[in-house]
Amino acid sequence: NESSSIRPNRQSFELVMQAYMNLGRSRFESSSPSSRQNDNRTICAADKLAELNQLMIALWEEEVRPEDLMPTIGTFNAVLSSCAACAGPQKASDNNAQRQRQRRRRLEQSEDGDELDAGGEEEENYAAKAERCLQQMQDLTTDLYSDDDVDIDAKAPDSEIGFDVRPDATSYSLLAAAWARQQ
Repeated sequence: NESSSIRPNRQSFELVMQAYMNLGRSRFESSSPSSRQNDNRTICAADKLAELNQLMIALWEEEVRPEDLMPTIGTFNAVLSSCAACAGPQKASDNNAQRQRQRRRRLEQSEDGDELDAGGEEEENYAAKAERCLQQMQDLTTDLYSDDDVDIDAKAPDSEIGFDVRPDATSYSLLAAAWARQQ
């Protein structure tokens, strides 16, 4: 019976996200389960939070937007906060080593006949990731209100949509912090 299956809700996502946020700037090795090779990469908590937030949104949209999976400003701000925590300038020697690893991976993949992503496997710029997160907040809110051609600010908070993840002052502050640390 599919209706009795267990599935995560927003609270379960928030608990796991908080656990990753507690790691702060810690970086750890992660392997891709979809990769045929043992392809480990170093990731930060921000990578996991962004991944979890995307999964929650995908489930929310897939299940016809149930309220218990609805993303909130808080879940997006958690991603922004972790991006700000993980952001930092890279040293020139790190960039050279990173480029060499990328070249090796591309060669190995091209020898195996695998197609390459257009962007390669560059380490994420966390300030740019934060900016994409903030843009997604704006896009989700705009998409939901665009059908009505009604001003978002004029919409009643208890409307039938009941969804508003417009970036707030905290969101913009976290984005600024991520860019400041990335410099």
